[in-house]
Amino acid sequence: MGKIQAGTSAQCEGDASALAWLFKQVAWVVFLSDVAQAANDTVDRVRQARAMRAWEKRGRTGPPPHLAKQ
Repeated sequence: MGKIQAGTSAQCEGDASALAWLFKQVAWVVFLSDVAQAANDTVDRVRQARAMRAWEKRGRTGPPPHLAKQ
């Protein structure tokens, strides 16, 4: 019976380390997703600013139709 308990204890430790590894992987994916979203937002703001400058340079007022809030 001692061997069974020792095996069960080792299995639980293995499960805990596997769960910790899985948690780290999920945290890494969430972190990378946040970084990608921040980069995408930055690129989008730059694109919108350039579109506004080009629009205003042509003498038009208000936002371009593709940037207008709907």
